[in-house]
Order: sequence, then C-alpha cells, then structure tokens
Amino acid sequence: MRVDATRVERLGARPRRALPVALASGLLAAAACAGFVGPASASPTWSVSPSPQLTKAHGALSSVACTATSNCYALGWSNNPAGTKTVVEHWNGKAWSFIASPGGKGSGLVGHLSCPGAKSCWAVGGVFEHWNGAGWTLVPGPAVSGSAPALSSVSCASPTSCTAVGMVSQRSVGFTPLLEQLNGTTWSRTALTNVTTGTLDGVSCRSTTDCVAVGTVFGPAALAERWNGQSWTISRTPAVPGAVQSFFTSVSCPTATSCVAVGLFAAGAPARALAEWWNGKRWSIEPLPVPAATSSQLAGVSCGSATSCYAVGIYTNPSRKTLVEHWDGKTWSLVASPSPDPGDDFASGAVSCTSATTCFAVGERWTQGGRLPLIERGS
Repeated sequence: MRVDATRVERLGARPRRALPVALASGLLAAAACAGFVGPASASPTWSVSPSPQLTKAHGALSSVACTATSNCYALGWSNNPAGTKTVVEHWNGKAWSFIASPGGKGSGLVGHLSCPGAKSCWAVGGVFEHWNGAGWTLVPGPAVSGSAPALSSVSCASPTSCTAVGMVSQRSVGFTPLLEQLNGTTWSRTALTNVTTGTLDGVSCRSTTDCVAVGTVFGPAALAERWNGQSWTISRTPAVPGAVQSFFTSVSCPTATSCVAVGLFAAGAPARALAEWWNGKRWSIEPLPVPAATSSQLAGVSCGSATSCYAVGIYTNPSRKTLVEHWDGKTWSLVASPSPDPGDDFASGAVSCTSATTCFAVGERWTQGGRLPLIERGS
C-alpha cells in the first residue's frame, strides 16, 4: 500500500499491507542498480488476462477472489480529476467486465474482498460493503477508537462468518492490530490482549473455528495469531538470522495442518521476500529461490491444495517486475510471469487459486499513460 498516489492507497483504496510495502519501497530504491538473474519457468503458464481498462483515469487492482474457474471478482481503485473511487471487475469464465462498485470515497473506500459464495462477497477497507450478486450494500461496523482505522484483509468461512484484520493508530503506542468479526449480520471488534503494537495484514479462515491472522510487531519475527472459535493466541514464528524487522502480508491455509504465510524481512538493504510454512505444530522458514542481487517482496498467497500454493509480489531488475513463486508442499520454485511494461508488479496485489493449476493474480501496470490495472492468469 502506497499513497501520494501512496496516500490514497494507504487509507482508502489500498489500505492493505501499508507498512510492509512502505518499508520495501525505500529498500527497493536502494537496490535499484543491483544485478539480476531471471526466474526459471514452471507450470502452469502465466499470461496477461485481457481486461477492460480505465478511461481518463489511472488505478490498480488490489484484491481478487475466485469461487470457481468461471467466477472471480477483482477489486481495486481508480483516480481521475473528479476523485478516487473503487472499481470491481468480474470474470465469467470467458472475459472480464466492469460491474457495479461500492460508492464510497476517501475513508469509505474498500481495498480487499472475500467471496464465500458465487453471489456473496464482503469488501473491507475504511468501511464494510456486501455484494449480493446484484449490488453493494454499506453495512455498519463497530466504532473504533484511535486514528485512521483501516482493514487490510478479510476472509469468510461463510456469508455470515468473516474475519477482517488491519490496524489503527493509537497516540500512546503507535500502530496497533485491528481485528473485527462477523457473526450472522453484525460486525464486532475483537480485542487482542496478547499484542500491543503492530499490524495485521492477512487472514485465512477455513471454518468458523479455525482462522490464522498474520502481520508484524516491527521486530525480527513476524506475527501470527490463531483462532479456535473462542479466542486468539499467538502462534510463534521463527526469525530469519540477522533480520531486524519481518512482515507477513498474506496467509493461506488449505488444510487444518498446513498454512503458508508470505511477506518480507529487512536485514539491511535490500528487502527480501519471506515465506514460512506451518505444519500443524510449528512454523518454519522455507528457502525462496529469489536472485541474491535483487530486492524482493511477496504480497499475496493462495493455495489450491496443500501441495500447490502460488505467491505473487515484486522484484527489481532494476525496474519493478512481477514475481510469482510456487510451493509444492516441500520447496519453492520461481515461476516465469510476464511484465509487459517496465514497472509492472504485484507489490500491492493479490492472487486467488481455485485449483492446483488455475489462478488469477492482480496488480498494476505502469504505462506511458500512467498506472493501469493488471490481471494475469496461471493455467
């Protein structure tokens, strides 16, 4: 999440993963002249998926949710002289098209969605919005004390059971994690008593009694929390040797004994992509085949099965490029992905997989005309 263009994304259209991307932006710049060894190819093949483009505006896509190979929703934002608004695109199995989008502006924008049904999606950001297959409805949320509360991720086990995570700024301690849950028709805030400083940036719920939320406490190890249906507890994660700060930006849990979390860590410049795996008992750091001379970060991960997860992000070469990695349950491998324009990336993007071999990833293209939405398909 960035905003000046950066500020718009941070608190509005792109509230997700503010601090990790902000940190990485500075470290990526420091690595802009580094050498590079390109990623190796792997199956499935990734290609740009044609989609309708914005007219007289610039923007990006920040979230994607697929309920089937013929039903996906991509959420993002656009900006023109009239202001910034949310945009939504729908995939029907053959083509992408614009559909009705939430009408919020400013702090009322949304930046991440989860779709527990073919015609049911929840979108979060500065507010809560619900899609019923025909239109969006603004849903009241709980009052939150503090400055600029923003939800950066949501995961729904069903249309009436969702968990949303993010951050809020408190004058006394700085950023603190924000966690809100839907039980039926009402959203309520859930207090985390085990963390006082940090942010939550990703969440994955397999059921109403099994969720994992991830983020940072601005220390050497990233943050992971587990929900058992009654309470949240810290799930200890290891730190990369030498890391000063580590951030999880996304998590996906395909089974009760398998979760994959991704993000980045800083052990001096440049920033490096991070991936950890939970085997049902403990987290472990899994080596990523990222070129040693490049800075990198992972922004999203989705698992079609316990033996097939795709993570997307960015690396520099020296310009910004899309980064796709595949986890087969034992090791990570680099996957070739197109970057049609210099600066194309998934730095603030996401990925959604409906199977081990079918995924969509979203992000942004940097063209001579400005920033435009980017959609790529792995199949």
